[in-house]
Amino acid sequence: MKQLLMTLSTLTTLTLTSNTVINSINDNIVNNSSLTNKSSIKNSTNSLFNNQWNVLDTSDWITNQSITDYKFYSYDTSALKNYTFANAQNTFLVDTTGNLVYNTKVIVPDKDKSDIENTKQEMNNTKKVTTIKDTYNPYSKSKYSTSYFSGDNQDWKLIQQGGIEKHIDISQQAGADKVEHSDNLSETLGLYYIAKATLSNKIDRTIAQQLANYFISQSSLKEQINNELVTKIIDLIIDNKDIYNFIYNLPFNIIDKNYSLNYIFDKDNNLIEIYYNKWNADPVTKNLNYKYSDSYNGTSSNNGYTSDTKIIFNDWTKYANNWTNFTNIFSTITFDNNSFISAVTPGGTDKKSNMSVATKNITETITIQFKVYSHDSVFLYWATLAIWINIWHDDHNVYLDIQIEESASGGTKTLTSNININDVSFISTMK
Repeated sequence: MKQLLMTLSTLTTLTLTSNTVINSINDNIVNNSSLTNKSSIKNSTNSLFNNQWNVLDTSDWITNQSITDYKFYSYDTSALKNYTFANAQNTFLVDTTGNLVYNTKVIVPDKDKSDIENTKQEMNNTKKVTTIKDTYNPYSKSKYSTSYFSGDNQDWKLIQQGGIEKHIDISQQAGADKVEHSDNLSETLGLYYIAKATLSNKIDRTIAQQLANYFISQSSLKEQINNELVTKIIDLIIDNKDIYNFIYNLPFNIIDKNYSLNYIFDKDNNLIEIYYNKWNADPVTKNLNYKYSDSYNGTSSNNGYTSDTKIIFNDWTKYANNWTNFTNIFSTITFDNNSFISAVTPGGTDKKSNMSVATKNITETITIQFKVYSHDSVFLYWATLAIWINIWHDDHNVYLDIQIEESASGGTKTLTSNININDVSFISTMK
């Protein structure tokens, strides 16, 4: 599969319309942009949707998203089926502003012009307007949604197949040995490779449908989408050369994680759009610039200290719908090279720097992730000094605090704590 180098700091949507692949670059997902954000859509100069009847699939509705108000505009073309002149089905297009316009490449016979104009007015009067709900959160994962849209077409369907989910083994199923990567199919491209085996005459459609349904049953979409819709996707990839070539030329392959392949269907399972998202995988860094030091000296002392709670990742739900998926995207929490904690007693120095922890180890319970400890004891004198960093999360943020405990008895020797925390970064392993 062809590869295309793309920056990790963009969210990219490619959409198929006729034989044209449209590229629009959206704002960085870190800025919490969504497809409903007017500032997030750029360079959309062509139709991104099925704006001409029978382009992607046989459908009575043609649809496009307006680049001015970012709503979806749909028009019923079923009345055009009654006309006998050539190319009647291609008489109208939905332009990039969502308006129904004449296709300048189609010549309408004089005897039909009046009826066609009346048909246009009828289609305008019965158009449907649909928007993406403002509450939509884009995740690099698989999802099925019938509530993705609001408006007249609330029963439209979104199927998003994302790469961060586990890869799927179908190799033990009948005919699967003819499918590439059958023991390691990603949710993003699994259905494509099953369809590809059929198009290459390696398996028949019955086997392809069985494999596709088994594949979905092993995926995170199991029990969410029915076999009929899965079969529909397989048939579309096999039968529509444009769709097959679109997927074939995607800039990612079976092992890439930070992509999702998306389909939009209407209530009759007609394909409205196919596109992909590329998700930001840049490190997310929080600058704490936190410094603290103290010294302890006394014949008997018992000191404690806890820093303020600090948010080190704000609203992780922008990236994933649960913590497990978030840890799949950002696998590591790393402190910069200048960050350290240090405990000094006459018995020695314990210092920790170059600190790093797997994100999957972070729970909702306040838990020690890094700790230094120094102890000194001579005859009746003893002293201990411990410093540690706690990291935890709730259903929105990731938090950090720092604690110190000091105790000494029987002497006047100095103990010293030093803390320097600059940048905390969440690092992604996504490609």
